[in-house]
Amino acid sequence: MKKLVLIITLLFSFLGYSQIFNPVKWSSKIEQKSDNEFVLVMDAALDDEWHMYSQFTPDGGSQPTAFTFKESKGNYQLVGKTKESPYKKVFNDIFEVDEYYFAKKATFKQTIKVTNPKLKTIKVYVEYQVCKEQCIQGDNTFTFTLPEIKTAVVETASNVVTADSSSVALDSSSVVSSEVEKNIKEIAPTSAPKEEKKNGWLLFLATLLAGILVTFTPCVFPMIPMTVSFFLKQSAHGDKKKGRFNALMYGFFIVLIYVLISLPFHIFEGISEDIFYEVSTNPYLNLFFFAVFTIFAISFLGAFEITIPSSLANKVDNASNKGGLIGIFFMALTLIIVSFSCTGPALGLVIGGALSTDGGATLLTIAMLGFGVGLAFPFMIFALFPSMMGNLPKSGGWLNTVKVVFGFIELALAFKFFSMR
Repeated sequence: MKKLVLIITLLFSFLGYSQIFNPVKWSSKIEQKSDNEFVLVMDAALDDEWHMYSQFTPDGGSQPTAFTFKESKGNYQLVGKTKESPYKKVFNDIFEVDEYYFAKKATFKQTIKVTNPKLKTIKVYVEYQVCKEQCIQGDNTFTFTLPEIKTAVVETASNVVTADSSSVALDSSSVVSSEVEKNIKEIAPTSAPKEEKKNGWLLFLATLLAGILVTFTPCVFPMIPMTVSFFLKQSAHGDKKKGRFNALMYGFFIVLIYVLISLPFHIFEGISEDIFYEVSTNPYLNLFFFAVFTIFAISFLGAFEITIPSSLANKVDNASNKGGLIGIFFMALTLIIVSFSCTGPALGLVIGGALSTDGGATLLTIAMLGFGVGLAFPFMIFALFPSMMGNLPKSGGWLNTVKVVFGFIELALAFKFFSMR
């Protein structure tokens, strides 16, 4: 166990270090091709002996460079794929695949066609891997400022392609040329829904695992046998089906409470669709999140505990004595409040990780659902199958070890926000 903790500690310490040291220096510029067409140019200067991978490096090897063009729908269209400067092709003996990479410098160019005359800036997010004797994950956000665009030119383009890329609106006197038809096919993001669905599933599985792992902390783990015994006593004094039903409802209410936490974020997104992107790119907010997650990390490392006022916990606990589904709901709420010193920082990790993606409130709800299911799962499974309780390890110092591991994960996320300032 000590060796495992040491490996994980070194891993996340190096991850936090990689967020500070970056051997890639980025610069950018914008070139105008026509009245409403521009070329976004992104240059990377690499330190000596470091190399960065092409967008097209084969699967099975190192991570390829990937670009995300923010808020393109209704604002601008990508014309073709992102072009890049010549790369080197080298066989990797470890992965046994060819790898394409750049040394010393790399240039990426993306042509766009603006469809919104009010558009002032374009933001592009890049993720990449840079290697020497070791590899570092990196990212960067570019902000391109557009010159004033003639409205008439953009209106002509918008008469051909509507905001909905799946439909085409034609003027009665106009004919769509083959070049326009080609652009329309390129615009239609046929794989985007699948990619978003894939990201949602990956996020759900990751937060599900986080929810399960957080049960193995000093604030939560000792409560499993206490809670399970409560439902077993109900089964012993009454209907077994009722005891199992109450156990399932207990888990359901845990999940429900966490999902409800994400609802205000949907309201914020309804007010402004770009709010989460603005949050993720605002340097002051990123510094604020860096401070918050640093405090969470220090808390997990044992310096102090972040708790909710005991008076609130006592009121909720008293409400759990009402019985019925209302009592079970307050039992679930009591667990969440009492265990906040352990689940709170982990919950911050989930929220921070979800909001730093492009999915906004929807992916946040998926993340909270996964976390809630993961936290509720052990309580429900042991209540339904109490014989499995004998397989649980006894409480001990290893619970604090789990907290320390979470502390380094929090620290890594803190440096992630620090690097985006």
